[in-house]
Amino acid sequence: MSDQPNAPEHTADNGANVNPTEGVEAGVWSTATQRASEVASKAADTTRNAASKTADTTRNAANKTADTASKAADTTRNAASKAADTTRNAASKAADTANKAADTTRNAASKAADATAAGASRVVESAQTLLSSDLSDTVNGLVAAAVKGPATIYDKAMDANYLDPLLRPGLGGSYHRLFDGGHTIAGAAKAVHQATPDDTIIQEAHGMVLGLLKDASTPRGLPLTTWDKSTFDSVAATLNDKFSIPKSWLYEVNTFDIADLLGATVSVVAVVFGWNRADTETFAQLAASAGISAAVAANPLLTLVSLVALARSYDKARRSGEYGELADGAARGAIGSTATLATVAAVSVAGGSAGLMLLSGLTAGVLVHRVTRDLVVADVPRHVKDVTRFVARSAATIAAEARLKAAGPIGEAADDDRRVPERINFMGTGSS
Repeated sequence: MSDQPNAPEHTADNGANVNPTEGVEAGVWSTATQRASEVASKAADTTRNAASKTADTTRNAANKTADTASKAADTTRNAASKAADTTRNAASKAADTANKAADTTRNAASKAADATAAGASRVVESAQTLLSSDLSDTVNGLVAAAVKGPATIYDKAMDANYLDPLLRPGLGGSYHRLFDGGHTIAGAAKAVHQATPDDTIIQEAHGMVLGLLKDASTPRGLPLTTWDKSTFDSVAATLNDKFSIPKSWLYEVNTFDIADLLGATVSVVAVVFGWNRADTETFAQLAASAGISAAVAANPLLTLVSLVALARSYDKARRSGEYGELADGAARGAIGSTATLATVAAVSVAGGSAGLMLLSGLTAGVLVHRVTRDLVVADVPRHVKDVTRFVARSAATIAAEARLKAAGPIGEAADDDRRVPERINFMGTGSS
């Protein structure tokens, strides 16, 4: 079947059959097609316009979104940058505060260490000086009383050469410890080890220490090393002939007792403690004090310590250029030790007790330290010159007054006449 209605057939002029509605239908279809095309074109335009608007809207929205995101990112970056700056500033301030606190702590610790070193140095100076004074006999006596007892096999082993009748005459009598070879550390250890085969190393050590303490607490003490008797006598004779140094002094500088050992020990502690902390002046003061004490007591151990301290103080002065401080410290140390030793000696001669000697020595040391703590050696010649000038003027005045008195009333009257113009000139009321 056909969708179109059946139209009556017509016959054309040429005699063919013609459909009368065919032209009309063709026109209608053409118009419909044209209208449909227009509608489709309008619809396409509308669609394109809508799509374009949608695209524009989408682009605008995307641009706005991008702008918003960029602004948000900028805001975030700025906030992060400010936060980072704030954090850095806070951290920097905290670091500065911590550094300042650390510096303050270090400075306080350094000052405390310096004060401690100076205080320890003064205590050591007093201790070593007192141990080098007449109080040394008291210290040795206390140790001797503590270790007193009958002679042991170890004591006899250390004195073996002296106890041998054949060797004894050539060992110097009571000075035999310097020559018999059994009283140095090495000699005593060897003698004790050979004393008996039935003891232990602990017994040997105990016996050796006890024996050395017994001998070190006596006036003859212990030797630093063993001398040959003939060599010692030769050196002693040479020193006595050329320098008038007695033989007993040579023995003293080659031996030490308990007081000498204690004095050297406290000085070693002070040197070690203040090696890096103490300044040039403190080290020089310690060295001078130890040197004076060692010379008075003939203490060889303390002499070595004083030389080390003096070398260290000179090295400090050379590095820092503080030669004035070196001289000031040495002067204070020497004056302090001399005053303490002299005070203790004076009390001892007067018959004072050990306690009084100790108290007097400490008092003298403290007073001298206070008096000399501002001492500057460079100013001493000027002070001496001023004092000398003052003494000279005073002596001249006293001599003149003595001559006037010896001349009698006439001389006094003449002197008064001479002094009147001077008084007037001084008062500014006249002239000579």
